[in-house]
Amino acid sequence: MLEALLGSKKSSPPAGTPVLGYNFNKGINTGAVQLTSNPASPNKSNYGDQSAGYSSGLDVTNSMVSFGPISAMSFMEKDDFTLEFWIYIDPGSAGYSSFFQITYDGGKTFPIRLADGGYGNRLQFSFWAAQSNNNWATQWTRSTFQSGWHHVALVREKGIARFYVDGVKQMLAQNTSTSYTTSDVDVSGLVLKSITRFDFAIGNWRYYMPEFMLWSGARYNANFTPPKGSIV
Repeated sequence: MLEALLGSKKSSPPAGTPVLGYNFNKGINTGAVQLTSNPASPNKSNYGDQSAGYSSGLDVTNSMVSFGPISAMSFMEKDDFTLEFWIYIDPGSAGYSSFFQITYDGGKTFPIRLADGGYGNRLQFSFWAAQSNNNWATQWTRSTFQSGWHHVALVREKGIARFYVDGVKQMLAQNTSTSYTTSDVDVSGLVLKSITRFDFAIGNWRYYMPEFMLWSGARYNANFTPPKGSIV
């Protein structure tokens, strides 16, 4: 069970410690700040597929979970950061399936998601989803991504965003393009200020997540092997 306790932001977490993080399989807070959630006790289940090294974790269907404390995320406005997690999503029809979404600056949204048919049902991220040219898609589609475990990591370093799936840096296409021409996206003009929400599982699908971590700093700058069973 997650404790709904407010924590204070540490300006410099200990080395090897994320700002926010939780291992739902072990039921332990892994961040420098005590995690909060709404609902305070999101649904957890035992996993049939344990190939990612986790026997249990979040199991969410049609029920978004919000994490905090939001005050701990203020470093994302100016500092480098890494958001990483393990995810499994059941098959579903076309439509947006957001794994994580940050709302900031009066309603702008920054999702990591499987997009709808207009974007080719591809795995994408955006630092401002309402502006189509700020949506960046991988070659992963709903059909290739669903029904299996994947490690996802998004890194912003010195205003440049990089996206890793299963430890592999992704080539990206802008908007609805299918020309994958870059792996480093300039997002320096999109400032994550005044964050108000940090949400998991947006969309009418069944999501499984055993662990996530939000780090201060760029944790990955080359391909890597995602650790199974515990990110750290």
